[in-house]
Amino acid sequence: MRFLGFFLTLVVVFVFNIITFHKSLNNYIEQKYHINILATFFPSNSSNEISLTQETQSLQDIPPAPKYPHIKDGKIILKPQTSFLLIGDSMMQGIAISLVPQLKKLNMQVSNIAKQSTGLTYTNFFNWPKKLEEELQEREFDIIVVMIGANDPWTIKRNIYFKTEEWNAIYTDKIQSILQSAKYHQALVVWYEVPLVKNKKLSARLPYLNSLYQQNVESSNNLFLQTNQIFAPDGNYIAFLQEENKSISLRANDGIHFTRSGAKILANLLLERLEILPDEEEDDLELDSSLSNNDKNDLQPPQQ
Repeated sequence: MRFLGFFLTLVVVFVFNIITFHKSLNNYIEQKYHINILATFFPSNSSNEISLTQETQSLQDIPPAPKYPHIKDGKIILKPQTSFLLIGDSMMQGIAISLVPQLKKLNMQVSNIAKQSTGLTYTNFFNWPKKLEEELQEREFDIIVVMIGANDPWTIKRNIYFKTEEWNAIYTDKIQSILQSAKYHQALVVWYEVPLVKNKKLSARLPYLNSLYQQNVESSNNLFLQTNQIFAPDGNYIAFLQEENKSISLRANDGIHFTRSGAKILANLLLERLEILPDEEEDDLELDSSLSNNDKNDLQPPQQ
Protein backbone atom coordinates (compact mmCIF):
# COMPACT_ATOMS: atom_id res chain seq x y z
CA MET A 1 0.00 0.00 0.00
CA ARG A 2 2.83 2.36 0.83
CA PHE A 3 4.38 1.72 -2.56
CA LEU A 4 1.04 2.33 -4.27
CA GLY A 5 0.57 5.60 -2.38
CA PHE A 6 4.09 6.70 -3.27
CA PHE A 7 3.51 5.81 -6.91
CA LEU A 8 0.24 7.73 -7.08
CA THR A 9 1.92 10.74 -5.50
CA LEU A 10 4.60 10.64 -8.18
CA VAL A 11 1.93 10.46 -10.89
CA VAL A 12 0.04 13.44 -9.46
CA VAL A 13 3.24 15.49 -9.17
CA PHE A 14 4.23 14.54 -12.70
CA VAL A 15 0.87 15.53 -14.18
CA PHE A 16 0.82 18.77 -12.16
CA ASN A 17 4.27 19.71 -13.45
CA ILE A 18 3.31 19.02 -17.04
CA ILE A 19 0.20 21.17 -16.79
CA THR A 20 1.73 24.06 -14.90
CA PHE A 21 4.99 24.31 -16.77
CA HIS A 22 3.81 23.51 -20.24
CA LYS A 23 2.17 26.74 -21.31
CA SER A 24 0.53 25.47 -24.46
CA LEU A 25 -1.28 22.76 -22.50
CA ASN A 26 -2.30 25.28 -19.87
CA ASN A 27 -3.56 27.60 -22.60
CA TYR A 28 -5.61 24.81 -24.16
CA ILE A 29 -7.19 23.91 -20.80
CA GLU A 30 -7.99 27.58 -20.23
CA GLN A 31 -9.65 27.93 -23.64
CA LYS A 32 -11.54 24.63 -23.40
CA TYR A 33 -12.56 24.59 -19.74
CA HIS A 34 -12.05 28.25 -18.74
CA ILE A 35 -9.59 27.29 -15.97
CA ASN A 36 -6.14 28.85 -15.85
CA ILE A 37 -4.00 26.58 -13.69
CA LEU A 38 -0.95 28.84 -13.88
CA ALA A 39 -2.93 31.88 -12.75
CA THR A 40 -4.59 29.85 -9.98
CA PHE A 41 -1.39 28.55 -8.40
CA PHE A 42 0.96 31.33 -9.51
CA PRO A 43 -1.01 34.62 -9.36
CA SER A 44 2.12 36.62 -10.11
CA ASN A 45 2.19 35.09 -13.58
CA SER A 46 0.68 38.18 -15.10
CA SER A 47 -1.29 38.33 -18.32
CA ASN A 48 -0.44 40.08 -21.57
CA GLU A 49 -3.38 42.46 -21.51
CA ILE A 50 -1.18 45.42 -20.61
CA SER A 51 0.94 45.09 -23.73
CA LEU A 52 -2.23 44.69 -25.78
CA THR A 53 -3.59 47.94 -24.40
CA GLN A 54 -0.34 49.70 -25.21
CA GLU A 55 -0.39 48.31 -28.74
CA THR A 56 -3.93 49.51 -29.27
CA GLN A 57 -3.09 52.97 -28.01
CA SER A 58 -0.22 53.32 -30.46
CA LEU A 59 -2.47 52.36 -33.38
CA GLN A 60 -5.12 54.85 -32.36
CA ASP A 61 -2.68 57.66 -32.96
CA ILE A 62 -2.36 56.91 -36.67
CA PRO A 63 -5.12 58.38 -38.84
CA PRO A 64 -6.29 56.27 -41.76
CA ALA A 65 -6.47 57.59 -45.31
CA PRO A 66 -9.85 57.40 -47.06
CA LYS A 67 -10.22 54.43 -49.36
CA TYR A 68 -12.91 52.33 -50.99
CA PRO A 69 -14.86 50.26 -50.11
CA HIS A 70 -17.02 52.43 -47.95
CA ILE A 71 -20.42 52.23 -46.27
CA LYS A 72 -23.29 54.35 -47.51
CA ASP A 73 -26.86 54.01 -46.25
CA GLY A 74 -26.15 50.54 -44.89
CA LYS A 75 -24.66 49.35 -48.17
CA ILE A 76 -21.04 48.44 -48.82
CA ILE A 77 -19.95 50.25 -51.96
CA LEU A 78 -17.09 48.31 -53.50
CA LYS A 79 -15.26 47.41 -56.67
CA PRO A 80 -14.75 44.08 -58.41
CA GLN A 81 -11.72 42.19 -57.09
CA THR A 82 -12.22 43.58 -53.60
CA SER A 83 -10.34 41.40 -51.13
CA PHE A 84 -12.09 39.86 -48.11
CA LEU A 85 -10.45 38.32 -45.04
CA LEU A 86 -12.62 36.08 -42.85
CA ILE A 87 -11.60 35.71 -39.20
CA GLY A 88 -13.23 34.19 -36.13
CA ASP A 89 -14.13 30.85 -34.60
CA SER A 90 -15.90 27.71 -35.84
CA MET A 91 -19.15 29.67 -36.34
CA MET A 92 -17.29 31.84 -38.87
CA GLN A 93 -15.95 28.67 -40.46
CA GLY A 94 -19.55 27.57 -40.91
CA ILE A 95 -20.57 30.80 -42.61
CA ALA A 96 -17.51 30.58 -44.84
CA ILE A 97 -18.80 27.36 -46.40
CA SER A 98 -21.45 29.44 -48.14
CA LEU A 99 -19.90 32.91 -48.13
CA VAL A 100 -16.55 32.10 -49.75
CA PRO A 101 -17.92 30.55 -52.99
CA GLN A 102 -20.61 33.23 -53.25
CA LEU A 103 -18.05 36.03 -53.00
CA LYS A 104 -15.83 34.35 -55.57
CA LYS A 105 -18.78 34.16 -57.95
CA LEU A 106 -19.02 37.93 -57.60
CA ASN A 107 -15.38 38.20 -58.73
CA MET A 108 -14.10 38.95 -55.24
CA GLN A 109 -10.89 37.72 -53.63
CA VAL A 110 -11.40 35.80 -50.39
CA SER A 111 -9.10 34.44 -47.71
CA ASN A 112 -10.58 32.46 -44.83
CA ILE A 113 -8.39 32.00 -41.73
CA ALA A 114 -11.15 31.37 -39.18
CA LYS A 115 -10.04 28.85 -36.57
CA GLN A 116 -12.17 26.67 -34.33
CA SER A 117 -12.10 26.97 -30.52
CA THR A 118 -10.69 30.50 -30.68
CA GLY A 119 -11.93 33.80 -29.29
CA LEU A 120 -10.81 37.06 -27.76
CA THR A 121 -10.77 36.07 -24.09
CA TYR A 122 -7.78 33.73 -23.98
CA THR A 123 -5.13 35.31 -26.16
CA ASN A 124 -2.44 32.97 -24.82
CA PHE A 125 -4.21 30.15 -26.69
CA PHE A 126 -4.78 32.16 -29.86
CA ASN A 127 -4.33 35.89 -30.29
CA TRP A 128 -6.67 37.21 -32.96
CA PRO A 129 -5.59 40.89 -32.72
CA LYS A 130 -1.98 39.81 -33.21
CA LYS A 131 -2.85 37.34 -35.98
CA LEU A 132 -4.90 39.94 -37.83
CA GLU A 133 -2.13 42.50 -37.65
CA GLU A 134 0.33 39.94 -39.02
CA GLU A 135 -2.01 39.11 -41.89
CA LEU A 136 -2.56 42.76 -42.75
CA GLN A 137 1.16 43.46 -42.73
CA GLU A 138 1.74 40.55 -45.07
CA ARG A 139 -1.08 41.26 -47.53
CA GLU A 140 -3.57 44.03 -48.24
CA PHE A 141 -7.25 43.32 -47.53
CA ASP A 142 -10.19 45.64 -48.15
CA ILE A 143 -12.84 44.08 -45.91
CA ILE A 144 -12.43 42.09 -42.67
CA VAL A 145 -15.40 39.84 -41.86
CA VAL A 146 -15.71 38.74 -38.24
CA MET A 147 -17.83 36.33 -36.25
CA ILE A 148 -16.42 35.51 -32.84
CA GLY A 149 -17.51 35.30 -29.21
CA ALA A 150 -19.11 31.91 -28.47
CA ASN A 151 -15.94 30.81 -26.67
CA ASP A 152 -15.52 34.06 -24.79
CA PRO A 153 -18.00 34.91 -21.97
CA TRP A 154 -16.00 33.35 -19.15
CA THR A 155 -13.57 34.28 -16.40
CA ILE A 156 -10.22 35.66 -17.49
CA LYS A 157 -7.22 34.37 -15.57
CA ARG A 158 -8.08 33.51 -12.01
CA ASN A 159 -10.64 36.04 -10.90
CA ILE A 160 -11.50 38.53 -13.61
CA TYR A 161 -15.16 37.60 -13.88
CA PHE A 162 -17.39 38.04 -16.90
CA LYS A 163 -19.17 41.43 -17.12
CA THR A 164 -17.09 43.02 -14.37
CA GLU A 165 -15.56 46.40 -15.09
CA GLU A 166 -12.08 44.91 -15.46
CA TRP A 167 -13.32 42.13 -17.75
CA ASN A 168 -15.19 44.65 -19.86
CA ALA A 169 -12.09 46.86 -20.21
CA ILE A 170 -9.87 43.95 -21.25
CA TYR A 171 -12.36 42.56 -23.73
CA THR A 172 -13.21 45.94 -25.24
CA ASP A 173 -9.52 46.55 -25.69
CA LYS A 174 -9.28 43.43 -27.82
CA ILE A 175 -12.26 44.45 -29.94
CA GLN A 176 -10.65 47.83 -30.42
CA SER A 177 -7.34 46.23 -31.34
CA ILE A 178 -9.05 44.49 -34.26
CA LEU A 179 -10.86 47.64 -35.34
CA GLN A 180 -7.76 49.79 -35.06
CA SER A 181 -5.63 47.34 -37.03
CA ALA A 182 -8.24 47.35 -39.78
CA LYS A 183 -8.40 51.15 -39.69
CA TYR A 184 -4.64 51.50 -39.83
CA HIS A 185 -4.50 49.22 -42.87
CA GLN A 186 -7.49 51.01 -44.46
CA ALA A 187 -9.82 48.03 -44.30
CA LEU A 188 -13.54 48.02 -43.60
CA VAL A 189 -14.90 45.71 -40.88
CA VAL A 190 -18.13 43.72 -41.13
CA TRP A 191 -18.88 42.14 -37.75
CA TYR A 192 -21.61 39.52 -37.36
CA GLU A 193 -23.83 39.42 -34.29
CA VAL A 194 -23.41 36.03 -32.58
CA PRO A 195 -26.79 34.27 -32.78
CA LEU A 196 -28.25 32.90 -29.58
CA VAL A 197 -27.53 29.21 -28.99
CA LYS A 198 -29.36 26.23 -27.52
CA ASN A 199 -27.23 26.15 -24.35
CA LYS A 200 -29.12 28.47 -22.01
CA LYS A 201 -26.13 29.51 -19.89
CA LEU A 202 -24.04 30.47 -22.92
CA SER A 203 -26.99 31.99 -24.74
CA ALA A 204 -27.81 34.26 -21.79
CA ARG A 205 -24.31 35.73 -21.97
CA LEU A 206 -24.15 36.40 -25.69
CA PRO A 207 -26.33 39.56 -25.78
CA TYR A 208 -23.80 41.32 -23.57
CA LEU A 209 -20.96 40.44 -25.96
CA ASN A 210 -23.05 41.49 -28.93
CA SER A 211 -23.72 44.85 -27.31
CA LEU A 212 -19.97 45.41 -26.98
CA TYR A 213 -19.39 44.45 -30.61
CA GLN A 214 -22.20 46.65 -31.91
CA GLN A 215 -21.21 49.66 -29.84
CA ASN A 216 -17.55 49.54 -30.88
CA VAL A 217 -18.13 48.55 -34.50
CA GLU A 218 -20.77 51.17 -35.25
CA SER A 219 -18.93 53.95 -33.40
CA SER A 220 -15.95 53.29 -35.67
CA ASN A 221 -18.14 53.61 -38.79
CA ASN A 222 -17.99 49.94 -39.63
CA LEU A 223 -20.89 47.56 -40.25
CA PHE A 224 -22.55 45.39 -37.60
CA LEU A 225 -24.76 42.66 -39.08
CA GLN A 226 -27.66 41.63 -36.87
CA THR A 227 -28.57 37.95 -37.04
CA ASN A 228 -30.90 37.28 -34.12
CA GLN A 229 -33.87 38.73 -35.93
CA ILE A 230 -33.73 35.50 -37.96
CA PHE A 231 -31.96 33.03 -35.65
CA ALA A 232 -33.61 34.10 -32.41
CA PRO A 233 -36.84 36.01 -33.13
CA ASP A 234 -38.49 37.35 -29.99
CA GLY A 235 -35.20 36.73 -28.18
CA ASN A 236 -35.55 32.95 -28.25
CA TYR A 237 -33.25 30.43 -29.92
CA ILE A 238 -34.80 28.51 -32.79
CA ALA A 239 -33.41 25.53 -34.69
CA PHE A 240 -35.85 25.78 -37.62
CA LEU A 241 -37.23 28.68 -39.59
CA GLN A 242 -40.81 28.37 -40.76
CA GLU A 243 -41.22 29.94 -44.18
CA GLU A 244 -44.02 29.52 -46.72
CA ASN A 245 -45.27 26.18 -45.41
CA LYS A 246 -41.77 24.73 -45.19
CA SER A 247 -39.32 24.28 -42.37
CA ILE A 248 -35.72 25.35 -42.92
CA SER A 249 -33.08 23.85 -40.62
CA LEU A 250 -30.81 26.57 -39.26
CA ARG A 251 -28.64 24.92 -36.61
CA ALA A 252 -26.64 21.73 -36.23
CA ASN A 253 -27.45 19.19 -33.53
CA ASP A 254 -25.16 20.89 -31.02
CA GLY A 255 -27.41 23.94 -31.07
CA ILE A 256 -24.47 26.23 -31.82
CA HIS A 257 -23.16 25.71 -35.33
CA PHE A 258 -25.05 26.17 -38.57
CA THR A 259 -26.51 23.86 -41.15
CA ARG A 260 -25.79 24.64 -44.79
CA SER A 261 -29.13 26.43 -44.97
CA GLY A 262 -28.27 28.45 -41.89
CA ALA A 263 -24.85 29.33 -43.27
CA LYS A 264 -26.42 30.41 -46.57
CA ILE A 265 -28.84 32.74 -44.78
CA LEU A 266 -25.98 34.30 -42.84
CA ALA A 267 -23.89 34.68 -45.98
CA ASN A 268 -26.81 36.38 -47.71
CA LEU A 269 -27.07 38.91 -44.88
CA LEU A 270 -23.70 40.21 -46.00
CA LEU A 271 -24.13 39.66 -49.74
CA GLU A 272 -27.35 41.70 -49.86
CA ARG A 273 -25.41 44.65 -48.43
CA LEU A 274 -22.93 44.68 -51.32
CA GLU A 275 -23.30 47.25 -54.06
CA ILE A 276 -20.69 46.45 -56.68
CA LEU A 277 -19.81 49.36 -58.92
CA PRO A 278 -20.24 48.92 -62.67
CA ASP A 279 -17.10 49.54 -64.67
CA GLU A 280 -18.08 53.02 -65.87
CA GLU A 281 -19.07 54.15 -62.35
CA GLU A 282 -15.91 52.58 -61.03
CA ASP A 283 -13.81 54.78 -63.31
CA ASP A 284 -15.72 57.90 -62.23
CA LEU A 285 -15.32 56.90 -58.63
CA GLU A 286 -11.58 56.42 -59.06
CA LEU A 287 -11.37 59.99 -60.37
CA ASP A 288 -13.48 61.36 -57.55
CA SER A 289 -11.51 59.39 -55.00
CA SER A 290 -8.23 60.66 -56.41
CA LEU A 291 -9.40 64.27 -56.23
CA SER A 292 -10.61 63.72 -52.72
CA ASN A 293 -7.32 62.20 -51.63
CA ASN A 294 -5.37 65.08 -53.17
CA ASP A 295 -7.48 67.53 -51.23
CA LYS A 296 -6.95 65.63 -48.04
CA ASN A 297 -3.21 65.35 -48.63
CA ASP A 298 -3.07 69.09 -48.02
CA LEU A 299 -4.29 68.51 -44.50
CA GLN A 300 -1.85 67.95 -41.68
CA PRO A 301 -2.44 65.18 -39.15
CA PRO A 302 -3.46 66.40 -35.69
CA GLN A 303 -0.56 67.04 -33.36
CA GLN A 304 -0.49 64.64 -30.41
